[in-house]
Amino acid sequence: MNLRNTMVLAAAAAALAVVPAQATAKQSLPEGVYVCQANKGTGDLVVLTTGDFADPQGSGVAAGLAAKKNGNLNAAMHSPVMVVCGVPSTVGGDTGGGIV
Repeated sequence: MNLRNTMVLAAAAAALAVVPAQATAKQSLPEGVYVCQANKGTGDLVVLTTGDFADPQGSGVAAGLAAKKNGNLNAAMHSPVMVVCGVPSTVGGDTGGGIV
């Protein structure tokens, strides 16, 4: 190997050593807010339609949803396959999907 290739490899190795690994933070969901898959469900959660975490895309299936493990709130807000869901509100007889 010639000197030029050795210098290029050394510079590349030094650059990789300086760049830190990207941090991946686990996103925690607020109390009573879950991420559900829109086309699967055998649970008792409903799509949130009111409040700070109302699902902007909605879903054809509005009730009977089950929470996903490790659901990501940002993904649910932008995906047509995932929805933001919660326990149905029973305040005043309203079942509009608000958080209790």
